[in-house]
Amino acid sequence: SHWHIVIFGAGHCASALTKLLVELDCQLTIVDTRAEWLDKIPARAGVDKMLVAQYGDYVERLGEKCYVLLMTMGHSTDSPVLVKILQRFPGNLPYLGVIGSKAKAVRLKADLLAAGVHPSIAEQFYCPIGLPLGGNSPAEIAVSVAAQLLQVRGSSAKA
Repeated sequence: SHWHIVIFGAGHCASALTKLLVELDCQLTIVDTRAEWLDKIPARAGVDKMLVAQYGDYVERLGEKCYVLLMTMGHSTDSPVLVKILQRFPGNLPYLGVIGSKAKAVRLKADLLAAGVHPSIAEQFYCPIGLPLGGNSPAEIAVSVAAQLLQVRGSSAKA
């Protein structure tokens, strides 16, 4: 499959999303610093589990066609990875999303600007992620995020 989705973080929401994405025709890579969380993700064909010392270590292995989701423990781990990604791919990934609130998005943009990322590039990510439907349970977040990934993939196929 040519649809490669990379998820940084193997927590509850990422795990719920993985369960949906494995039913779609995609190649999935889950990146985490915690072996015990990666171990909870079922071993499936088309799913690569990558244990890293630091999340940022995996950024150099991303390709420019990857759909990338940051779903790590929180702002302090998502933010440096987002900075690294946008420094390496200045707004040209097909999808880049960070789980969180509108308030978190504001903080992330401030971090990007402080790191010297150009203001127009510092806008090039989704946060909150997912279509505005459902509630806040991991399963419902997963449905809304999977729907958004399909929507973006569909619009890029037409482009």
